[in-house]
Amino acid sequence: MSASPIPVEVEALALELARREAEATAAADPVSIADQLEAAAGDRTISEYLEEFVKDSKGVTPPDGAAPVSAFWSFHTEHPEAPKVFQGKHVLENRFIAEAWAQLRNEERPGSAQTLETTDAGRQLNAMHLWERKVLKELASRDGRIDWEFTKKCWADLSETYANAAKGPVVVFAETGHTLSILYNQESPTLQANSDVGLGNIHFAFEAPQSWRETARRELGTNAVRAVAQFDNPTRDGYIDPETYATLAPEVREAALAKVMERATPQREAAAQEVPAAEGSIAETEAQAEVEAPATEAPVAEVPATETPEVSVPAAEVPAAEVPAPEGPAAEVPAAEGPVAEAETLEPEVPAAAPLEANTPPPPLWQAGFNPKPSRAAHGSSGPSAVNPEGPTVGAELASRAAGNGMDGPA
Repeated sequence: MSASPIPVEVEALALELARREAEATAAADPVSIADQLEAAAGDRTISEYLEEFVKDSKGVTPPDGAAPVSAFWSFHTEHPEAPKVFQGKHVLENRFIAEAWAQLRNEERPGSAQTLETTDAGRQLNAMHLWERKVLKELASRDGRIDWEFTKKCWADLSETYANAAKGPVVVFAETGHTLSILYNQESPTLQANSDVGLGNIHFAFEAPQSWRETARRELGTNAVRAVAQFDNPTRDGYIDPETYATLAPEVREAALAKVMERATPQREAAAQEVPAAEGSIAETEAQAEVEAPATEAPVAEVPATETPEVSVPAAEVPAAEVPAPEGPAAEVPAAEGPVAEAETLEPEVPAAAPLEANTPPPPLWQAGFNPKPSRAAHGSSGPSAVNPEGPTVGAELASRAAGNGMDGPA
């Protein structure tokens, strides 16, 4: 049975956040942004300042006492009411769905959820509008190292810093990790290695693509497999073709799955910290040391916030990265001979997830789409309103942070 579509309250708030960001992007002042960055950089170049800024863990560390669930995202979903931000299409970045979910959750339990763009460093980097061509042009005139690739690396590095700082269960707002995405290349491996997260604590908010056959959805759609495998590029390691996979014999599927799961990043062991024993008692508990990214030597100055909302829609002018055409075989596993027997679900072995706190709601699980809205019937018509039977579709990566988290880049 499929999960429900994205809740209407999340959809409505995500659309509002996307519209605000589109307005902020349109109003971005390249000269003002460049001036602020030069002032923050001091005796460093702008690029040197940004390189230090995105690797400083203090910018993504929650306030003392807060332990939010960290959300990650990639890709976008077409939506007729979303701003036109990519190749003339109305698309809603999954970033805004993640932010809407986090905001609604924080209204119930303050400080319980965050996204990269809602951290202090994420808000500041987003307010720089580095994906905007007019901003890049101005910055490049002052620092020749700054271009689209530099912007992509800034977001990738900050995403990695954010993933390193995450603790406990995390939520990924995507169906899968595209091989061009920051999610696949930086965030997921970092989360797997994180001693406070690990593969068993990565939860996808969207269920596996409905276009997959049931066998593939059941066996490849687990959180662990989607965190490790990739389904878009046969020329790269870790590829599984869901369509071919579903036609294979159970033992062939099991071997294919085991081979791909060998690519999972081993989890680091937490550094043990000695805890002094209280007098007259036996110390039976070991404390886990916090694992943090090393702080940079030079202090990082804050970029003054702009008056526009701090929530980034990519520039439509920036060209999107091309996804390489498949050159290899449809799948890395051989085709099975003879009829395929129906097998029990194949589950990869992953570390057990840490139990959620009693008052912590479970991660969301939705379809990557929205409830279709009926259109008005023609005047005088008594027939049913027309609806889109397929709903929105997941498109290619944006040439932005959706391509930024997204493509590698958005988390």
